[in-house]
Amino acid sequence: MIIRGAGLQGAAREGYKVILVNSNPATIMTDPELANRTYIEPLTKEYLEEIIAKEKPDAFVADVGGQTALNLLWN
Repeated sequence: MIIRGAGLQGAAREGYKVILVNSNPATIMTDPELANRTYIEPLTKEYLEEIIAKEKPDAFVADVGGQTALNLLWN
């Protein structure tokens, strides 16, 4: 599952493996306590396809990424 923020903690408590993709290494979201795995990568289709192939998530949640995150989710 790919999500962010308070949802990360809730998903982890429910037993989901949480994968975070964030292009901004300066944010709190890179804290290793918030996700099972964190990727600091550009938010592009190519990078996300590589991460998806490696992690094989069951679900995706795009959040607070503005139009970039929404576009990536639909592509």
